[in-house]
Amino acid sequence: MYTLAGLYLLTPILSRWLRQASAGEVRLYLFLWAVTLTFPYLKCWLSINESITGPLYYFAGYAGYFVLGYYVTRHYRWRPWHMAVVACVAVAAPIAVLISPVRLNFYDVLWYLSLPVALMTFAIFATLRRFAPRRPLPGLTRLSSLTFGIYFIHIFIMRQIVWQLPFVCRLPSLLQIAAIFVMTFALSWLLTWLISKLPFSRHIIGV
Repeated sequence: MYTLAGLYLLTPILSRWLRQASAGEVRLYLFLWAVTLTFPYLKCWLSINESITGPLYYFAGYAGYFVLGYYVTRHYRWRPWHMAVVACVAVAAPIAVLISPVRLNFYDVLWYLSLPVALMTFAIFATLRRFAPRRPLPGLTRLSSLTFGIYFIHIFIMRQIVWQLPFVCRLPSLLQIAAIFVMTFALSWLLTWLISKLPFSRHIIGV
């Protein structure tokens, strides 16, 4: 939540720069951001300065996702081979972590600020934009209006309700993941939808 609040404070400044920046300048930013996403791997062999004195410190972090979304929306043209490359990286990265002779922290190298996750985000977002229907679907439009509230509440629902259900804990791993996803999403949507009916809901979930 605090990270998201910080990003929204940065948005007016970032959006003003993006409106004036060329596609090449945005690509340069994304390239340097992508370099920072490889730090969890590179620091296994190299000494990487990730502190405030690091040369790429101001290119690291979640703001890169904002810039990536803008670039895909304004400048990117979808290509099948791009998606093929991304899919290969997404599959190879977890396998490499598991079989690597070098001791790697699984959560560091496959966390939100890692290259495979950023590439998967890029591929999913770009593909959805490429094949999205020309006219918005009414149900999907309504669902999208609730996603801000769903995002805020889903961690509470997952940890305090879904994870505490005895039958969920007894499920096999794959079924457990699927059940947690479906139940968390459904309960988060339901609660957010109920909140949206309140007269002051706009000040809580933006709807």
